[in-house]
Order: sequence, then C-alpha cells, then structure tokens
Amino acid sequence: KQWYQRRVRGQNPYVNVFKHYGVGQWKKCGKEGDVVSLMDRVVKSPIYKICGTVPANNYIVFPKHNSQSAGLTGTQLCILFKPIPGEFFTIHLEVKIEYSNVIPLKAFD
Repeated sequence: KQWYQRRVRGQNPYVNVFKHYGVGQWKKCGKEGDVVSLMDRVVKSPIYKICGTVPANNYIVFPKHNSQSAGLTGTQLCILFKPIPGEFFTIHLEVKIEYSNVIPLKAFD
C-alpha cells in the first residue's frame, strides 16, 4: 500500500516527467551548471539545452533531492534527444528500482 500511495497520478500509460516536476520552475527538480530553457518552434514546447565541458557539472535531476522517490511505475523509458551536429554527447541516467540497487544507463557517441 505504501508503494501505491507514492505513485505518480496520471501516468497511465505515460507521464511527462518534465511537466510533472515543473521543469523551469526548479522547485521539485534541480539543475546544475549550464542548463538553458529555449522555445522550440517545431515542437512548440520548451526545450532544455545542457552544455558545458564537464558533463558531471551540467545536468537536470528528478526529483530534486536524492532521498525522495519519483514514484514512477512504468516499465519503459522514452527520451527525445536531438544532438548538436559535430558535437559530442553523453546521456547518463541512474535509475533506482524500489528495494534494489542503482542501475546506471549510459549512451554516448
């Protein structure tokens, strides 16, 4: 029952984590380093450009404090990502499954 009470409402079948955490207001999520919000005319939505020479110093984190749980129950993760042509990139995710260890996921060019 405790697990059910913490789950995010309205995530059946999908939840937009950026909207849920209010990215841009930075109350429930955190940012560090060179993170800039821009309006994309193609998708008609804010996008977040994360730059900087040291990836460990430039990021967005959900939830803001690592002692909190995101409460997500889905089995899939979808990331919409547009790399800058000619630039290197790294996507680093750390997913902690309830009652389990942290699972690191990485993608890079």
